[in-house]
Amino acid sequence: MFSCELINAKQVAVSTQPDSIPGGVQYYPETRGISLSGRLLEDKTGGPVPNALVNLSIIGDKDVMAIRTNDAGRFYFALPDYTGNRDIFLCGEEKNGVSTSIYIDNDFCAKPVALPSPAFRLTKEEKNTAYSMAVNRKITSVFNMDTSKTESPESLYKGSFYGKPDEVLVMEKYIDLPTIEEYFSELVGAVNVRKHEGRDLFRFNSNRTEMLIFDPLVLIDMVAVNDIEKVLAMSPRLIERIELVNAPYLKGNITYGGIISFFSKNNDFAGIDLPTSGTFVNYRFLAQNNCRIPENPLPEHLPDARNTVYWDPMVRLNNEGEAEINFTVPDTPGKYVIMLRVFFEDDFLIRKEIEVKSQ
Repeated sequence: MFSCELINAKQVAVSTQPDSIPGGVQYYPETRGISLSGRLLEDKTGGPVPNALVNLSIIGDKDVMAIRTNDAGRFYFALPDYTGNRDIFLCGEEKNGVSTSIYIDNDFCAKPVALPSPAFRLTKEEKNTAYSMAVNRKITSVFNMDTSKTESPESLYKGSFYGKPDEVLVMEKYIDLPTIEEYFSELVGAVNVRKHEGRDLFRFNSNRTEMLIFDPLVLIDMVAVNDIEKVLAMSPRLIERIELVNAPYLKGNITYGGIISFFSKNNDFAGIDLPTSGTFVNYRFLAQNNCRIPENPLPEHLPDARNTVYWDPMVRLNNEGEAEINFTVPDTPGKYVIMLRVFFEDDFLIRKEIEVKSQ
């Protein structure tokens, strides 16, 4: 990812804050897939907020990510497993009552870049090969519709990431109370609401030191929220249940003093006024790969016009260092290249050609 400017996700304005690299240019090689990065800055001074917690929630995934900012207020999330357009909620920690804003890096450099444009030329043989591959691809798309079921990103996250909770409070089983705080003081014995330096905190009743030191992870419809006062301001009538995990929980490199997870009746965040330090972003990831190479022979009445006949990114060898690979050649005559890359002490490439002749 190459970023030339910082954009405030809330205000969609270009940031003028200086950065650690001259010219404000940041370069992050996406070695771990698509990524999202940015800075957490103070609203008044525009200075960075170091060692602050930033939570990232992808709507519908029932999972969260968390990371702390570095000395320059920077954060970085690697998101290699997502495809398509997804709604992301980012929430930054407000340390010592200081109001903060999240600035997200541009996905690409908007400055004009002059790149060399060498002429694209194909030999006659290469043109024939390219035309043949295009025809095969068209035939395959018409006759060989992929009916295999692939799991959508939503189906991969059917349950909560923390598994079975230790306690579940179903609101309709109890008498109506006017505030969320009263449910914790009257019904939920495992959690207390405390005051510290003028702000509300959740704390589990536990004799474990970690539960007293670290703040619990607070979720609303599986979206992480740091502002406890806004959580307590929710109407209890809009909450279906509260799930509690009464044990230290490690998420990434962040330790939480338990988990408190609210679920609204209409999956609408119970009308909470989301923190000003949080923001929604519609992020476009890579498109889902719908191309599947069939491994088994096709029925006789269907043409086999594959351009790639076999692909295995991890061939496992037996104890003798051997492996047997079987594949069916397509109907299209021509030369096919078998490429095998071996990673050992010195990686090397094996290349061999096979030819399919017309009958």
